[in-house]
Amino acid sequence: MRETEAVKLYNSITNVSEKYIEEAQIRSTNREHKKRTSVWLVRGVAAACFCLLAAGLFVWRKTAESPLDRTPKITVSENGVVIPPLKVSLSAKTKDAACMVPFFIYQGRCYVGYETLYNADVSDGIIGELLGSATGLIDEWTSKDGYVDFAGSVKGDFYAVKGFNSEFILCMKDDSRVLIFTCNNGITVKTGAELYEDRLHLSGNYTGVRYETRNSWFYSRNELYALNDLNNSVIDNFITEMNAAEFMPFDSIPLKDGRTDVYETEIDHLYFLLENGLTVHLRLYEGGYVRFQGLGDVCVKIPERQFKEITDLFNNPAAWTPVEEKGDIFS
Repeated sequence: MRETEAVKLYNSITNVSEKYIEEAQIRSTNREHKKRTSVWLVRGVAAACFCLLAAGLFVWRKTAESPLDRTPKITVSENGVVIPPLKVSLSAKTKDAACMVPFFIYQGRCYVGYETLYNADVSDGIIGELLGSATGLIDEWTSKDGYVDFAGSVKGDFYAVKGFNSEFILCMKDDSRVLIFTCNNGITVKTGAELYEDRLHLSGNYTGVRYETRNSWFYSRNELYALNDLNNSVIDNFITEMNAAEFMPFDSIPLKDGRTDVYETEIDHLYFLLENGLTVHLRLYEGGYVRFQGLGDVCVKIPERQFKEITDLFNNPAAWTPVEEKGDIFS
């Protein structure tokens, strides 16, 4: 990568929205005394920070010197919603410097940690061709010319994920864990099918469906329920409508009834367990809005009838069975 390209990439990673930071901090506090956590220890980071994953974005502690007011703008064109590269400053100016989520750079794209799979049995079904090795040389003091291919906050070999486009999803293996990375930035998406089918291959590719209330997810109670009948027409209709809907910026969801933040309207979480062990984690909001946890800047709007069908299904105890073993993939 030429020096000018490195500088361009560095400059594109300069900031993040306050709402993601606040939610991440609350979630981190709530999880502090839990047996299960969704953090990944970053090896090679000078401050020996823990990585915190929230909405697929880099997370910083708020300090007086953190430049948090230059959030990248999501734009809408005739080609769809344009998601710019992630922006987060990595300059440490105080002792309360940033902790970085796991990420690395490959072919000029920034891949960010999405989920951690702790079941070693999934490795054979997920890990594909070896593509390279991340150096783990980026920390909060790295200069602009350090943002080159294979640099990142994590160190180790990374691989293609079998059956998935490497421009969108890659993985690493560490002992008995597999860490999934998505390139959730610097892309344009128009319809739900471009994400849920073209990138995630959702239809006909899931072996289980889980449901969790927002309250359970937020406080890490892990109160999960498995759908009894995978041939449920409500689920099929829901996926169909997601695929047909056009993406919109998540921040453009209109607020009603005195609401001041769209996060106040979140109601449920839905998980599709794919055949290879990956999870498609969806977050549902009042008014029919749905977003993928790995692409948090955008969402789709489901028609009222189909959205009510899915929420009614959540409220039907006969349709679900409590999950006894709380999977670590649900984070």
